[in-house]
Amino acid sequence: MIVRVANQGDMPIVHMMGHDAWGEGKPAHEHLDLCLASPKYAKGRWFVLEDQGEVKSSLICYRDAFSLPLGAVGIGSVATAQVHQRKGFAAALISDVISRFSEDASVNAFFLYSDVAPAIYEKLGFVKLFPEQQRHKSSVAMVHALKGSFHSLTSGNFKAPDYF
Repeated sequence: MIVRVANQGDMPIVHMMGHDAWGEGKPAHEHLDLCLASPKYAKGRWFVLEDQGEVKSSLICYRDAFSLPLGAVGIGSVATAQVHQRKGFAAALISDVISRFSEDASVNAFFLYSDVAPAIYEKLGFVKLFPEQQRHKSSVAMVHALKGSFHSLTSGNFKAPDYF
């Protein structure tokens, strides 16, 4: 398995991994066209996990966008091709990406919004933000703090970042 920054040739595969979850009933070609033209996606950097020459899982990372706190990375659009789900590919990808960004001394936390059971991300060190800090009913805001504690990161006037 290798984790790498996605290239242009990967993007149709990456976007179609999310069609079933985020396609909102649109035909595949329409979903793909919208994703490829998305200004939101242009703000991030896509990563893929490749195994045996095939892209199995993907995600996007954001910095300095979506009201992320200083030093934070937002992880979004975590997806795995349906035929490869529940095999640990997304977990391996998330762990690798966290490790890569953690090498940067300015990074102190990772945020994500879970559209699936939060326990999946809790196994990777993420914790749910407090109920009063949750901003969306259908997604759970979570944080993985590197430096300092979760409580110091989310205390005071902390406001969860926008959905990404």
